[in-house]
Amino acid sequence: MLQYDGLEATDENLQQFREDAASEGYATLAEVFKDLRQKMDYHKAEESRVRKFFDALSTQVIPEKLAEDGMQGIKLADGAGRIELRPNAYCSIKAGQGQALQNWLNENEFGDIIKETVNASTLKSFVKTQIENGELTPPESIVNYQPYVRATIVKG
Repeated sequence: MLQYDGLEATDENLQQFREDAASEGYATLAEVFKDLRQKMDYHKAEESRVRKFFDALSTQVIPEKLAEDGMQGIKLADGAGRIELRPNAYCSIKAGQGQALQNWLNENEFGDIIKETVNASTLKSFVKTQIENGELTPPESIVNYQPYVRATIVKG
């Protein structure tokens, strides 16, 4: 059986895995393939589950507690750094408003961020920067923009 459990995915280990796999029959390759797929699916589901708890702490509990105490951050007791609040936001084009957004961007001389489609990360960064600078932003009828604060660990 091919060995991969517990191995780091280093170049050396991956090369050895490829070499070992190349000498196996299709039945073994299919078995390992299914096993790896199941592990990836499990870890994807587990990451999603854990992320919900992480997001609850980082976007709700910690920011609210720090706000209640009038603080912007705290030092970690173990000396690993500090937890700070950083502004962030969700941003997306409203359903059916892609062309309207492209028109608005072009009309307001921001067309340079347009590719074949407007990348969600580019849009978020653009709107966030425009707001921070007190400059023109796309109308709320075209873009969903929901600012939030996320707690992050900053290494000390």
